[in-house]
Amino acid sequence: MFHTDDERAAETARLNDLARTNPQMVNAAWFTTRGVAALVGDDPEKRRALVEAVAGFSDFSEDNNPFGERDFGAFTLWGASGCSGRSTITIWSETSTRRSSGAPN
Repeated sequence: MFHTDDERAAETARLNDLARTNPQMVNAAWFTTRGVAALVGDDPEKRRALVEAVAGFSDFSEDNNPFGERDFGAFTLWGASGCSGRSTITIWSETSTRRSSGAPN
């Protein structure tokens, strides 16, 4: 499927970007931890702020993106640090499944 690790990382980054910015396009689902859900509660404005923070995150660096897959982002909302997103994109082929880490399932 991919000839090099760089090709795999570039495709994973593209899919992660789509999962963050346009999840319906790649049939992605977003889930939150109980802690984040408690911060949001039933407040539609907080829910909207959380979605905008995740979808708009682009502060990738060598520290949070060492493999170039854009699969992690940390940000602060409502004074709470540690609100973070982590995505795992599974790439399917006819012969094998690999996670974004490159490790076989």
